[in-house]
Amino acid sequence: MGQKLWLANWQIAQANSHMLAERNLGRDRVRSWLSDHFVNPVNISAPGHYCSTSSAFKIKEHV
Repeated sequence: MGQKLWLANWQIAQANSHMLAERNLGRDRVRSWLSDHFVNPVNISAPGHYCSTSSAFKIKEHV
């Protein structure tokens, strides 16, 4: 009985890992698409420029 339980638990853990990997891949694709289309990183290494984490990105202006 212990071996069957171990095997079932292992299979659930494996399926969970696959689902998390797929979710993370989708999240990374969405983030990449959003940054390509809507967000423009601010150069925070510019002298005299101080910003909080929440203002590290600004919306791109569409001309």
